[in-house]
Amino acid sequence: MGVIIQPFYVQKVKHDGAPAISPRMERLFTEFLVRYREWQFYQKREFAWLLTTLILGSTSLGTWMYLPYAWKLNFTLFLFFIGVLRRYLNVRQRVNHLYINVHILHHHLLGKLDVGFCIHQGDCHCVMQFKKYVWEHYRISLYGDGL
Repeated sequence: MGVIIQPFYVQKVKHDGAPAISPRMERLFTEFLVRYREWQFYQKREFAWLLTTLILGSTSLGTWMYLPYAWKLNFTLFLFFIGVLRRYLNVRQRVNHLYINVHILHHHLLGKLDVGFCIHQGDCHCVMQFKKYVWEHYRISLYGDGL
């Protein structure tokens, strides 16, 4: 029988006050941060489109109720409402897709932290230092499963 040998990288990378982590862990964390920021950006866009949809929908409904004879205005507002609603639903779908990606990367990152990413033989606090660093600098909790 043969033995499969996987390379064990011991080179550490340290940047801007963060605890030393391996290059593979740094790539995973960087990918997580990129996806997390993109998800937050689209969450803000979703909220803006939701407000626009609600305002335009209530305005359209109000004109139908209070100005029943202004059918051109009513029809135009209704068409705008349909367009804005479609755009909101597209952005919402994008936010849901990005949340799934971020959740998977978060779960993967937590798994790597549970296994450990340092090569110390004795007791070490590398994982706790890394979690504390992420919380203090990015306000992202790595202490539990929730984002």
